[in-house]
Amino acid sequence: MKKLKGLIILLIIIIFIIIAAIIYINNTEKKEYIQYISTQGDKEIEGERKVYKLDSKYTYFSVKDCIQRYYNNINNNMPKILYNIIDDNYIKENKITEDNIFDIIIKSGDDKKYEILEIYYLEAKSQIPYFIKGVLYNNKGQEDKFFTVILDLANDTFSIKPCSEDEYNQNINGEIEYDEKEILQNEYNSFNSPILSDEDLARKYFYDYIENVVYYPTYAYKTLDETYSQKRFGNYENYRNYLKTNIDNYKLMEMNRAKSKDEFKSDEDYKEYLSQKYYAGFLKYTVNKTDEYTQYICSDFNDNYYIFNVFNDFSYKVILDTYTMDLPQFIEKYNSANIQERVVMNIDRIFKALNAKDYKFAYNYLADGFKNNQFKDINAFATFIQKNVYDKCTVEYGKFTNEGETYIYDIIIKNSDNNSQIKKMQIIMKLEEETKFVMSFNIK
Repeated sequence: MKKLKGLIILLIIIIFIIIAAIIYINNTEKKEYIQYISTQGDKEIEGERKVYKLDSKYTYFSVKDCIQRYYNNINNNMPKILYNIIDDNYIKENKITEDNIFDIIIKSGDDKKYEILEIYYLEAKSQIPYFIKGVLYNNKGQEDKFFTVILDLANDTFSIKPCSEDEYNQNINGEIEYDEKEILQNEYNSFNSPILSDEDLARKYFYDYIENVVYYPTYAYKTLDETYSQKRFGNYENYRNYLKTNIDNYKLMEMNRAKSKDEFKSDEDYKEYLSQKYYAGFLKYTVNKTDEYTQYICSDFNDNYYIFNVFNDFSYKVILDTYTMDLPQFIEKYNSANIQERVVMNIDRIFKALNAKDYKFAYNYLADGFKNNQFKDINAFATFIQKNVYDKCTVEYGKFTNEGETYIYDIIIKNSDNNSQIKKMQIIMKLEEETKFVMSFNIK
């Protein structure tokens, strides 16, 4: 009994110690001036208010929009609008007026695309400063550009000012003090901070890439996944040739961005709009989340895929098809498939490549003997396919047989634009290690 009482007393003492520690910690954090540590690489930053690295996708897009509006007004020679979104202190320090604003804020060439590399922000109640580091791409090449954007959450207003690299570093090191000052609303300085669904985000990444393709192809090439880019295109020139082949479709998507479901009175009206295909654009998406990135798999009305791997800093890398690389989802499905299903998956990859005019991919899977006897080079193969296979095909699967480890599939290929046009084809395939295979074919 005495032991039990002693144990209870000990537990009570431990509980009081824990409570006292919690109270002490809370009181320490509530001090007017606190010490904080924010990790930037291996460097520790100390200061009076906390500086954080931005991790909100909603705020990221609000800040990005503010910077884009800044450049749009410079490029479109809109001095009045630009003047009304520039930070008041910056205007006073540089004696800026609407008449001389382009003498102070000089265009650095034909400004094209601003890529945000990182964003930090200073702890505040309503008027929050965001410190942005990024790269500007223009006709002169590229250069680092730094900004401070202040969002006034009470008034839904913002201001922006360009800054030097030194000032940026001082900001993220907590060396510059900011007094919270109300940003009064004018005709031009409002901002939105929308709550974005997965579909909203998928659309944003999709149309951001489409815009890059149409207007900033050099930048678009930089957003490709490096491994994929090397396997699919090899170099920028091949990518440019690919874009030239498909540019009309990309321009159509850029000009006619898809309407969203909430713009229609009923589901039936929306379905009718989709069925008429007035535009080529965003059709559907799926989302996969991993520890490294969030993956948005988007497709358009022409069954083209756009796979965005979006990282924690909100940058993304793009993969433009599901066949060039063995994606994790494909490998998992392939490994669990039986022989016939694997052959079907491989045939599907081949026809996805042919529909995309990626003759190199299909050519590389031809068995050497068949390739050497039938086609002197890849150009001969491409010419043969263009003459004997429809521009866009769908595949129907028929009889499946095998001769040892050689698998034979009779298929029917249909013209996607006219299902009454069909051709019979036979695929002969051998499966190799992992997801590799070789094949030959004949068209009957």
